[in-house]
Amino acid sequence: CVSLFFAIFILVHLVDLESGLIDPREMCFRVNGLIIYEFSLQVFLTLLFLICGQFFTFLLNVPLSAYFLMRIYYNQYIMDPTKVFYTLESEKRAYLCILVFHFVIFLFYVYSFTYSLILDHFEPSLIFRFLI
Repeated sequence: CVSLFFAIFILVHLVDLESGLIDPREMCFRVNGLIIYEFSLQVFLTLLFLICGQFFTFLLNVPLSAYFLMRIYYNQYIMDPTKVFYTLESEKRAYLCILVFHFVIFLFYVYSFTYSLILDHFEPSLIFRFLI
């Protein structure tokens, strides 16, 4: 859920920069402070799913973690105020995809949580009796 808010925050700042509501230096200062936390949180959660044995959820999170690690490896994770307008469209597109990914994953987490609560609370035979 926190990663979802990070993606929204960064996307809003990119849109504000495009419309001229915010200075490039100020935007880069605000966004660069959050990017490392967003990357490390995503990689930490992915490793946590692997350690806990949630392999399906781990496999769902691997592509975004790999993308973040690739950006760190190629040193593309820090936004430069002098070059931000050249990469603005690609950054907006990337963070829009990240936002959609986090939203879909959040819905999957809510579904999994609800499903596990239903299975723990009711016996399966009772559930099927009400469906018939």
